[in-house]
Amino acid sequence: GAKTDTLEKFLILFPDTKVICLNENNRSTQNILDFSYSIISQDKTRLEYNPEFIATSLKINKFKVMELINNLFEKKIINIVVEKNKHGKTGEYISMELLYDKIFKELLIEDEPVKEINSDVFTIFEQELGRVITPLEYEMIKKWIEEYKYEIIIEALKEAVYNGTTNFRYIDSILSNWKKNGIKNKEELISYKNKYRKSKKEKVDYFEYNWLEDE
Repeated sequence: GAKTDTLEKFLILFPDTKVICLNENNRSTQNILDFSYSIISQDKTRLEYNPEFIATSLKINKFKVMELINNLFEKKIINIVVEKNKHGKTGEYISMELLYDKIFKELLIEDEPVKEINSDVFTIFEQELGRVITPLEYEMIKKWIEEYKYEIIIEALKEAVYNGTTNFRYIDSILSNWKKNGIKNKEELISYKNKYRKSKKEKVDYFEYNWLEDE
């Protein structure tokens, strides 16, 4: 399925986008939907494989039912198993376990915590750069958001701008060096800068450092 962050990215890059909702299913035919519902409505993990009965219930051709069952089987939505019933008679059954497993996995994915993206970060970058960020730059900022706090990312941007560059590789090297030195927030950054100034006995208004050459 589509990822929500892809939609968020698109809306940020194209803020004037008009959202149009489609209320009709454009992928599955009604027969497939009806057949799937007839299986799910049984509320069983096993449904007896009986194309004639299903065809009668749906008022469609038996061979069409067999075709639909085969399509669902090929898509690994259902499985056909051979087993004995409670009377000891062997028969073919439609297993719903694959479908339930897919639903269960989807529910787990939905429940996973996702870090909310603050669109203000992208706006600040565009203001500092004086232009619209590219899709590649968007992905890079998004990667930073997953790893660093917003305030640290903005400070790295300011550091780069102060030193006369807006190169994203330069900004990334700043963040990497700060991480290497255990800096996780703005307070720790200020403390680190003060210690650096003191150790170098420099009296400057702003901390300057060539992050690209630091190993």
